[in-house]
Amino acid sequence: RERSWKDEASFFAKASYTLDRLTLYGDLQYRAVWLTIDPDATLLPNEPNIVSEWNFLNPRVGLTYALNGHQQL
Repeated sequence: RERSWKDEASFFAKASYTLDRLTLYGDLQYRAVWLTIDPDATLLPNEPNIVSEWNFLNPRVGLTYALNGHQQL
């Protein structure tokens, strides 16, 4: 019998802006995780339920410079 549950949701956005040879880019990820564990009463009779929630925000930004049509920094 299943005694634990995990749910999650995430959102991701990405954008870039180019001006001549320079490109500025960024992205953002949000993730939420919910976890519930109901310990087996025969093995762990005195353990309470575990209910946890985590939220993550992961940003990233960067620059790219085009040296020519084949090389970038």
